Parts: sequence; C-alpha cells; structure tokens
Amino acid sequence: MPPSWESIRPLQIADRLLKHLPNKLLKAGRSARFRVMKMRNAWLPCLVLLTIPSLLAAQNNQERKTVRAKGALKAVAGGAIQIVSEDGEQWVVKVDPRSKYNVFQGSADVSFLKPGLLVEFRGSFDKKGKPQSQVSALKIFSPREDSKLGLKPVSGGIAAGGLFSDKDEEEQKKKKKTPAPVFRPFVVTGPIRSIKDNKLAVVAGGALLRVELADKVQIAFNLADFRYARQGDTVEVSGWSYPEQANLVVASRLTITAAKPLGLKNDKSKQKSKVPDLNSLDDF
Repeated sequence: MPPSWESIRPLQIADRLLKHLPNKLLKAGRSARFRVMKMRNAWLPCLVLLTIPSLLAAQNNQERKTVRAKGALKAVAGGAIQIVSEDGEQWVVKVDPRSKYNVFQGSADVSFLKPGLLVEFRGSFDKKGKPQSQVSALKIFSPREDSKLGLKPVSGGIAAGGLFSDKDEEEQKKKKKTPAPVFRPFVVTGPIRSIKDNKLAVVAGGALLRVELADKVQIAFNLADFRYARQGDTVEVSGWSYPEQANLVVASRLTITAAKPLGLKNDKSKQKSKVPDLNSLDDF
C-alpha cells in the first residue's frame, strides 16, 4: 500500500511535485527548496537557545546547592570547561561568556605579543612622543565596560591633547639657550599596531607611540576569555548545582591561572578541544 499523504514530509512532497514541472519551473522550485532548507538550518541554533529557559524552569522547584571548587583544567569546549581536583573528582562547569567575573590570568613571553592585542603600560614621553626609556612592565587585557583607551597623565601630568605641547620648553628657553627635553609620565592604553625586534607600536587615542621593550620585560595578562587556556592550568570556580547533578556546575565566578607563560617557544603542549560526554549539559 502506498504511504498516506500525511506521512510524507513537506520536502518529500516538494520533490515529487518538482518531477512533473517544466525545466524553468523546476529550477525555480529547487531554488525555493534550497532557501527553505537554508532558513530551517539558520533557525536551529535559535530553537536550541529557546529551549534553555524551559529546561531551567523545569528545575526551578529543585533546591540549588552552592559550589566552590578548585582543580586543574582538563579540557575546554565552547561554553563549558572540565576540571579535575587533586583527589580525582571531576566537574563539568558551564560558563557564561558575557560574565564580567570570568578571568584568565598569568604571565606571557614577548613572543605572545601580536597586533590587535590590547595592552597597558607606563612611560614618560616628550612633546614629540619620544619615550624616555624602555618599557619594563606591560599588561595584556580584555576590554570591559569601564575600559578607557588612550593616554592618561600620571601624578599631575598634562592631558593627552597636550602631549606635544611646547609650553614647558618655552618656559625653559627663557632660562637656557638650549632647553633640555621635558618628559611627562603617562599610562598608555591601546591596541598593538605592530611589533618587531622588541619595538612596539601602540595606538593610544589619537597618538601612535613607538616604544622599545626591555630585555627582561615583565608581561602579565588579565583576559575575559579562555581561548588560550591549556591543560594543567589552575581553575577556581564559584557557582551552583542541583543535588542530583553535583558534578555539573553553573559558574557565577571563574578564575583560571596559567601554569606556564603564554607564548614560550619551547612549549609544545596542545589544548584538547573536546570535553567528554558534554551531552549531559542538556540537563541544565
């Protein structure tokens, strides 16, 4: 017996109808079918997101348990990480990537620096933007709501717009025939434009500053994402879980501290990209 009309899927129906159409209409029909499939695939992630609130609502009647855990990072996958404690206990932690309490911190090698990274350091500059000395300490950071890029004067220094002012030199000209260059201290915050042979170019507001890094420059980082996190890094998490799912934690505060400096040339370790059995996260 042939299958009933109701048992045939819509796309199967379209295929059968298209077989009886002229060539021009056939091409148009296939194009329309492709658009339908494309729209369907585009909506799938949205449908998945829409199911998350319902999953949470279904468990609202369960009492949440506060969790504080510390261990070593085992793997990272999308919005979740897996950690293992010293005694072998394992947790899968669900992370909100938009949370301002996500911190990945540690130190880095000079080789980790690259264009586009946001950095902050202190330095003294003359009216032409020439630095007084090498940069001995630098911090890499992620932009946050209160982040401000540009030049910030230190201890009564002039504003960014006056970095190239001749006022101080004019005052010295009245006292000396050959005025010494005047340097003012600033906190420089902005993206790296280029780096080569320890020479760094940074865009700070409307100024492009070129500085040289010291041979033993100290580089720290404080990032809001974990793309550079690796196995063995220390993880501290505060959050909650349900009693029946004690090892599945939703993080409210997460800190990962790198076990080794980022960018070391002799570091050949590779971070695994998958966490085993992440399907269990659907229970949240």
